[in-house]
Amino acid sequence: MSQIPAKAKKVFSWVIFDIYQRPQKMFDWTTKTFEMVKKIYTVETIPVTKKWKIIITKQTQPNRKSKIPDYVCFPWGRLDEWENIEQWAKRELEEETWLQSDSIFLFKTYKPYHKIDYKFHLFIAKDCDLTGKQELDGWEKIEILEVNFDDMIDMICAENYWNPRFANDIFRMKENWEIWNFKKLLWCK
Repeated sequence: MSQIPAKAKKVFSWVIFDIYQRPQKMFDWTTKTFEMVKKIYTVETIPVTKKWKIIITKQTQPNRKSKIPDYVCFPWGRLDEWENIEQWAKRELEEETWLQSDSIFLFKTYKPYHKIDYKFHLFIAKDCDLTGKQELDGWEKIEILEVNFDDMIDMICAENYWNPRFANDIFRMKENWEIWNFKKLLWCK
């Protein structure tokens, strides 16, 4: 469900972002124009193989000019309008890692911003099978890493992990001694 108010009008439309404006009555009875941004939603999937390994990727994209050009993440991508989120998670998983799963479920949805209508959905895919070869977009370089649970946690907690909100969740799970519940969620049928 979109967070864009009903009275808002789209004033700019871009590839990834749309800008909306709406009139807002102020407390002094004047009216001001407020803006919101709508960003294409994204999905990230944690793949677990039948051999109890977790697949994480090391990616490089041409627009990354930071001091850390390579970043670590799970397979992810932007939503195509015709897909539901589960189809979308399965497609991104297969394109970036050549893995498929019949046991995929939504773990958490993040809504990180107030003035931006944007969500990213984090899925878990269990019992993943190798199906073919990667189908990468022209701007992607993706190295597949097969790791155990402890290595995955270390990679999520590193500076070059791309999803700070999930990393924050992992830090909280570690702090509250709940990380083993997350591990059981990945391993149990």
